[in-house]
Amino acid sequence: MPRIIIKCSKSYNNIYNLKKNFYTNNTKDLLYKMVKRYNLKIISEWWFGTDFADMNRSLLVSNNAINKKNYLKDLHSKFYNFIDELQSVLDKNKICSEVHMVFEKKNYE
Repeated sequence: MPRIIIKCSKSYNNIYNLKKNFYTNNTKDLLYKMVKRYNLKIISEWWFGTDFADMNRSLLVSNNAINKKNYLKDLHSKFYNFIDELQSVLDKNKICSEVHMVFEKKNYE
């Protein structure tokens, strides 16, 4: 699944997402295929991201609200305060912007 924020950020013409050119639609599948193909064992994996922090930045930078003070107040109370919880959903489902994995070669001689 593509990074959800990349799909959303397409509506922000003046904002460049630094990670969009490096992410494929099936990163998780490709990593697990690589594990199988090269006879690797996953020692550890950490799925995490900055997807919703990136979205918050996009909303802040691109806002054209007439009443900026109210816009920022609403954005903070209705979105920013939940960024960690929202990001956690993407992280748990392994559709986040980052992954770190440690592999070990099986049957290493």
